[in-house]
Parts: sequence; C-alpha cells; structure tokens
Amino acid sequence: DSIQDPHNLGAIIRSGETLGVHGIILSKNRSSAINETVAKCSSGAIEHLPISYVTNLTRGIGQLKEAGFWIAGIAPDGDIPCYRYKFDAPMVLIIGGEEKGIRPFYKKSCDVTLKIPMESSLGSLNASAAAAVIFYEALRQKNVQIKPDL
Repeated sequence: DSIQDPHNLGAIIRSGETLGVHGIILSKNRSSAINETVAKCSSGAIEHLPISYVTNLTRGIGQLKEAGFWIAGIAPDGDIPCYRYKFDAPMVLIIGGEEKGIRPFYKKSCDVTLKIPMESSLGSLNASAAAAVIFYEALRQKNVQIKPDL
C-alpha cells in the first residue's frame, strides 16, 4: 500500500524473491513504477519474481479473499507478534507506505494485523526492513515444518 520510494520497493522485491514470496501486487496509482532504480535495488530479482499492478487495490483484496487467501497487514500496532502467527495458509501481506503505513480502509479489510516486536523508542522499521522480517519469519516457519530437526 503506497510504497513510493523506488529504493524500498527494490529492496522489498529482492527480499521477497530470496525469502520465498510468490509475487508482488502493487497499486497502479500509489506505488513506485518499476524503473531503473527499482531494478538496481532489487539486484535482478525483478526478473524472477512476478509483479502485478492493480487499478483498484480494494477490489484486488476482495478477489484474493474470495480465492482463499488470508490478508495480513503489517503494522506497528498490529494485534499479533509475527513470531506467534502461524504462516500455514495462503497469505497476502499488506505492507504500508513509508510515512503513513497501511491506510485505514485497507487495515479494516485485513483478517489479521501483525507487528514486529521492537526494543527501540523509534517504534517501527522502514517498509523494506519490515517486509524482510516478515518474509523471513514465514520462511523460517515453513522450513521448521519441513525439517523438524533444525
């Protein structure tokens, strides 16, 4: 939701590709375009990870819910710490923009909101760092289920 900084978008795409995300969905009107900066920051991940644009993100979220996906918003005031949530169903993560986070009407459409516990007075990470933490936690849980001896 509103990732407008091409450096952040490129880093999210890079983290997503390396940590097992299956695709990225962006809003046509409120997101950075895939440009040279995004490509460079993704270190080539834009060539390997499907990226789609939607005109209406609200409609897209509704269609994803109808298709059986859970919608999780990532927010500093989320309801559940990310490490306590079981990433065991098809899921879409909504990552909010750099300054305002997830817009309220998208937050209301989430099935769950997740937070990353912090030990700092800052209270939040930038969008790409938060995305990487959540992507990693989902992958960690998947790998633990596959390889219980780790």
